[in-house]
Amino acid sequence: MNTKKNKNIYAKIHILVSECKLTDEQYRDILRDHFSVVSSKELNNFDKNRLIKILSKIKTMVSLQGVDCHCNSSQNGQIEQLTFYQRKKLTSLLNSNEQIKYPLQWCSKIIKRHIDNIYSITKSEASKLISILLKMKE
Repeated sequence: MNTKKNKNIYAKIHILVSECKLTDEQYRDILRDHFSVVSSKELNNFDKNRLIKILSKIKTMVSLQGVDCHCNSSQNGQIEQLTFYQRKKLTSLLNSNEQIKYPLQWCSKIIKRHIDNIYSITKSEASKLISILLKMKE
């Protein structure tokens, strides 16, 4: 019974990954960033459910891209997501800046749209934010 339940959970995870239009690299980045693993098989039940929630949020963002499209058309409609290193650099700069008390609100104000989490920031938006943060650091 438990094995069948696990298969259903893994199926749900991989269906969500497909619906989110994530590349394998983007999916692995999510696993590494949130859970410090390289495979969903390494997750406990609590973390599997957390992963499903994260993927569901990304799916919602992808489904809304027709309304507020922040995508690179050369990528067949995939959201132009940050690489692991861009996210790491942006997060590090935001956390080290004492002038910024609410990083996501600050990012929203700069790029002029609501930001729920770091995954909803595109590469071009991240470049702009990183540039501003580096200038603030000088």
